[in-house]
Parts: sequence; C-alpha cells; structure tokens
Amino acid sequence: MLAIPSGEGVCFGVLSPEKPMYLPPFTKLAQFLVPGDVVILDDPVLGQGVQTEATVRKVSFEQSDFVTIGFTLNPTLETVVLPATRVVKLKVPPIMEFPHELTSAEHPQTSRYILGFEFEGTAIADPSMSQCSRFEVSPETYGLTEDHLQALADFNNAFDDAVVAAIRTFEQAIEKEVGIVEDVGTAAIYANPVCVVDVRNALIEHAAKHVAHAKSVVAFFNGTQGKAKEGDKS
Repeated sequence: MLAIPSGEGVCFGVLSPEKPMYLPPFTKLAQFLVPGDVVILDDPVLGQGVQTEATVRKVSFEQSDFVTIGFTLNPTLETVVLPATRVVKLKVPPIMEFPHELTSAEHPQTSRYILGFEFEGTAIADPSMSQCSRFEVSPETYGLTEDHLQALADFNNAFDDAVVAAIRTFEQAIEKEVGIVEDVGTAAIYANPVCVVDVRNALIEHAAKHVAHAKSVVAFFNGTQGKAKEGDKS
C-alpha cells in the first residue's frame, strides 16, 4: 500500500461513502471551502456541461448537512447551496503547471537571487537570456509560454510578500517577549538590507522545495487513480 504524502493538497477526514478519507489535490469538501478559493462549477445559465470559475466570498452553514457559498465578481453565480460533503473541484494554481523544477537562481543583471528554474543542469533566472546569460533568446527556447512566465512572476511576487509578512510576524513575537511593542525591531531589520536579503535567500530554496513536494502529491494521486482505473477494467 502506498504511503500518502503529507503536506498541502491532502484532505483527511472520517471515512464514509459521502466523505472520503482523503481527496485528490485541487478538490475540497464544500464544508472546507474558504474565501479566496477559486472553484469550478456548472454554469447555471449556459448549462449543458459548461463550467465556470468562481471565487468564494463566504461560506455559511444554513443547515447541518448543507452549506451556502457566496461568490464574488461572477456574472452567472452569486450563491449556491451544496451538501457539506460534496467534493468541489478547484482551479489548478498556475505555478503547478510550470513545466520545470523551481530553484534559486541569481539574476544576471541585478545579482539578486530569485525563484528561477532548472534547465539542462543550469539555474535560469531570466528566461529571455541564454543559459550562459550572454545572448537574448525567446522564452520558447525553454518551452515557456506567456502563461508560464506570468505564473513564475506572480509566484515570485507572492514569495516576496510572504517574506515581508514573515519578518514582521517574527519581529512582533520577539518584541512581545522583550516587552517592546513598538515597531522598533522591524524598523531596525529593514534598515539593514543585508539582513532582509539573508532571510529571503534562506527561504527561496524552501519555497522551491514546497512546490516540488506539492507536485509529488499530485503525481501520487494521479498514480493511484490510474491504478484504480486499470483495476476497474480488469
């Protein structure tokens, strides 16, 4: 029996016909949806198997076995009532469809380390430059589309935001312990760019490994589902 990998994307619960012990990545039980989740549902207007994406605005339990889900900025969906144990499909995060393994890479122009990708044994920070960083190339050289480039840029921006939030949370915790609740520590750490860079660089590889782990979870579920389908045919 294959071990179920730990980490995000694995949803555990009580085993029952309506509530499986675990769910594939990019699905959730309706009762576990949270604001910001992007779900894929049948379009109530177009119908005929046409699906639409909708961002969850709120989730409330109207009855013990049902949840009311409110959506935002969707022309055909405002609210929908679903069984609490209904499996709902989520939109695949764009970075999960990036075709190469992420890694820490030094940008050839800024010398700043960012989340780049591995290509033929070389860490690539700028997909508009060749592997030797001397010639301009099309990102298609690396098999990248505009969507891939946008996903990588968005993930780097999200990473930077997360680093800033992590530093602030850390400083607030330390300040609370020493009795200084003003923003003295945070101001001090941001006054020292080298310190911020050190923290940021220490977390880059962690972020890359997190994506790699998430992809391994997807591969696990795809593998087990494939075996189940093969078993059904025999």
